[in-house]
Amino acid sequence: MAAYFVAELTVIDPDLFERYKPLAEAAIKSMGGEYIVRGGDRSVVEGTVAGSRTVILKFENVDAIHQWYNSDVYAPALKMRLESTIATAYIVDGL
Repeated sequence: MAAYFVAELTVIDPDLFERYKPLAEAAIKSMGGEYIVRGGDRSVVEGTVAGSRTVILKFENVDAIHQWYNSDVYAPALKMRLESTIATAYIVDGL
């Protein structure tokens, strides 16, 4: 069953975040993931949104997300993302 990694981000270091993006994309693709949403305009219908940017990734299953997130491949990019953003991230099971 597909699973999704959802992150609501506020970028606090734009230069570092720009360096993060190609590293993250390569790691995501190499681990079988794909972008569903990568930034873009948002229109809030109810409530408030946690960050200024939304990212949604699709993987084969929850285990694949954990493998990617904790991988040596993603580790350098993750360090950059943690330093360049304030974020809330979570995993959602698909149908």
